[in-house]
Amino acid sequence: MNVVDGLKRLRLFAKLPVETLARLARSTQVIHLERNDWLFRSGEPALGFYGIAKGKVLLGFPDSPSGNSIGKALAVINEGEMFCDAIAFLHSPYPVNAQAGVASDIVLIEREAIIEMITADEDFALKMFGHISRAMEKLVYEVRDLKLSSASKRVACFLLHYAPKITSNSYEFTLPVQKQVVAARLNMSPAHFSRALRQLEQTGVIEVRGRNIGVLDAKHLKELSS
Repeated sequence: MNVVDGLKRLRLFAKLPVETLARLARSTQVIHLERNDWLFRSGEPALGFYGIAKGKVLLGFPDSPSGNSIGKALAVINEGEMFCDAIAFLHSPYPVNAQAGVASDIVLIEREAIIEMITADEDFALKMFGHISRAMEKLVYEVRDLKLSSASKRVACFLLHYAPKITSNSYEFTLPVQKQVVAARLNMSPAHFSRALRQLEQTGVIEVRGRNIGVLDAKHLKELSS
């Protein structure tokens, strides 16, 4: 994958003018990772701004001195998304591990190139600050839900995240990672997560087949999430 195509796959940059993309491309590289390859580890210096052109990346807090595992799951970053932007701005060490969940193409934009673009282009600056502000707002709501919501509500919110943009009362998707990773992300044990899924299945709201989840009644699921 060439650099410009990689940048275009990131939602933040998809609609940028061709000349702006060309300027960014001069300070950008595309990194290919196979499943379970490390992108970076906690404590390593921030190199720049990361985005996922293809695949997915798992973020996790290290839970052992050896650092051989992803640690406690924090987030799953999917195609088109950027991550660890604030860390890049601060030029701080990464507080988390990042590992490819599947074969992935990762875009890395040098910090200095983004700073230069922000300084020179007001529209680009507003786009970047809006992006970071939305990410912070999302994080605040996620922390609130993890602290104040019941386990069943957390699971319902998670399942609704995969609802298609086209309005539909039923849909199907495959869990992007193993159930134990999802459970850790929702701040519950794997057994607790499986039990919550079974309870939803018994009410006829969902159908579970391994990692394949069929949502049979999205309206009811939304009621359970509120």
